[in-house]
Amino acid sequence: MRYAVHNIHEAPRTISFDEKSPWMDAILDRLGETPAAREIHVDLELSRIDDNVFVHGRGHTAVTCECARCLKPLQVNVNPVF
Repeated sequence: MRYAVHNIHEAPRTISFDEKSPWMDAILDRLGETPAAREIHVDLELSRIDDNVFVHGRGHTAVTCECARCLKPLQVNVNPVF
């Protein structure tokens, strides 16, 4: 996703979006994990002071992996905060 820097002001601006990205699929494929939903949801708060842009947010997606104990498929929710 791209966002024009000139649209970011000192007052925080909140945006949300859903993204389906080939780069995320490639990473999960290399790790041997299968995305439960090949999409990630992101909530961001953007603000700017002078030339500095600040981004805070949270993402949500789910991956399916193998349980280490029983080897059955297991869906794991992933919620990174940044």
